[in-house]
Amino acid sequence: MKKLLACLIALTSSLSAQHQLMEIGPSYYTEAEKIMLEKVKEQKSLYQIWPDDGTRADDPSKELKEVGEVKGILRIKNVNRPTLTWIKPKNPDGRAVLICPGGGYHILAATHEGSDVASWLAAQGITPFILKYRVPRRKGLPKHKVALEDAQRAMSLIRFHAKSFGIQKNKVGILGFSAGGHLSALTAVQDRSYKNIDEVDQQSCLPNFAVLIYTAYTGDKNTRQIDPLLKPTRKIPVYSVIGAKDTNFLPGLDIYIRHLQKNNVPVEHSVYDGIGHGVGLVGKAWEKDCEAWLNNLKLP
Repeated sequence: MKKLLACLIALTSSLSAQHQLMEIGPSYYTEAEKIMLEKVKEQKSLYQIWPDDGTRADDPSKELKEVGEVKGILRIKNVNRPTLTWIKPKNPDGRAVLICPGGGYHILAATHEGSDVASWLAAQGITPFILKYRVPRRKGLPKHKVALEDAQRAMSLIRFHAKSFGIQKNKVGILGFSAGGHLSALTAVQDRSYKNIDEVDQQSCLPNFAVLIYTAYTGDKNTRQIDPLLKPTRKIPVYSVIGAKDTNFLPGLDIYIRHLQKNNVPVEHSVYDGIGHGVGLVGKAWEKDCEAWLNNLKLP
């Protein structure tokens, strides 16, 4: 009897320790989240990525009040509760992509670099996840610090619940724009930047492929030096595009791409004439090429 009781207690403890997704109901969406998702026709669910109230105890700006501004595009400001939005394709093929909108680590351009891209991926059978990561940059911390924590946690969360999401753990990529491209490049090579907090963090936080759209901050155009955090490499497929008019970030990106090529990373990189910064992906010159790359992508 004592042995049976001990087994029951152990089983109960095991079940209670199993991580549960913390879904946020539509009535609890922020105004910015409502705007971001209002045109998404596919089935969707919004989740916290961190436990408890969804904020981080060590966040120096956890009292921020989130704001969503629409001035041509949606700009989400003052994020202190990062979230992950799962969009369910009609015919999922097992692949998944974590989307990181850009915005200079100040705001998130969350529609044309977020929800529009999610619907585009879902139409291809790829399961998209939109990451609403913390912005703006936290005072006294590197510009990417809290955003990288959010991206790494989101990658592990996606893998931990892969079965529920209908995806394969070895087919999880990342796609980012501008600062979100920098965040994606960092996530592709950096070890976890925070201490493990639960069983979710036992899953890898490294993506299996990366799509980088007009990526910012990869190198210094004056010194011709790569961002030191991007010096490590992994031989995962990388797709990169930028416009020839994107003169602020094109020289730095050239430094980064040459570094990948030198280290035998399988990278496809293109520069498009007549295009500047911040234009998005859907309906743009590189949309079909990116779709073709994804369609031809070979993963183990």
